[in-house]
Amino acid sequence: MSETEAAHVVVLGSGQDAGAPQFGGPPVEITRTASSLLVTSPSGTNYLFDASPDIRTQSQRNTFDPHQLGGVFLTHAHMGHYLGLAHFGNEAAATASVRCFGTASMHTFLTHNEPWRALFTRRHLEFSVLVPGVDVPLDESLTITAHLVPHRPDFTDTVGYVVTNRKTQGSMLYLPDIDAWDQWPDSRRIVDSTTLAFLDASFSSGAELPGREIANFPHPLVSDTIAHFDTSPGQIVLTHINHSNPLGTVGADATDMAARAGFLIAADGDRYEF
Repeated sequence: MSETEAAHVVVLGSGQDAGAPQFGGPPVEITRTASSLLVTSPSGTNYLFDASPDIRTQSQRNTFDPHQLGGVFLTHAHMGHYLGLAHFGNEAAATASVRCFGTASMHTFLTHNEPWRALFTRRHLEFSVLVPGVDVPLDESLTITAHLVPHRPDFTDTVGYVVTNRKTQGSMLYLPDIDAWDQWPDSRRIVDSTTLAFLDASFSSGAELPGREIANFPHPLVSDTIAHFDTSPGQIVLTHINHSNPLGTVGADATDMAARAGFLIAADGDRYEF
């Protein structure tokens, strides 16, 4: 792969919505900010995937300019994936007409509720509705496709994004949230077709959260994900890791299981290309 043709990915955040350590929670071995990616096109244009509550820290660590973003792609309206939009507004970066992408339900949610509505009426952001399953060229190299996935529709529906590099024919999937793989009939077809897939790894065990019923916020366990995609040909990267999840900790069963399967475990600051 030519360096001038490759698209580059930085893991801005690898944690679940609240990061690790969580507000009011115990110390953790691995610090993680909320899930987000920065994809850089061969042309040098940056695209942000999810606007996390930790966006200020993430932008400083990875030195990207919010005013120069080619677009912000939102997966859904749970707290870790869109609250960072506030930093594009008048009290913060005060950007001008940065493009924001998502489904029609995300557009409705943001443009009918303050303070998000003001980001669009004041033209800090401009929303473009993506139709799931339709390929949309971003620039001379990259094409993006949104795919609907089953996940708690509290405020909006949820999508994962496939980004294809037409120069290398490599591709990336960003899918930080899903309820269960067997509820998404296209899971193997889409994951198997990508070079690099960042997948939901919120929990390793259903007993991670004492006093809370994990069925109220369903996610596939790491073992489920490994079993479902153990023969997938591309590289799978586990991300969106809850503060309670020992995944990534040396010696943890989940870490060893992922290593045996050839799956990678995301960490803030990791870099990939496709």
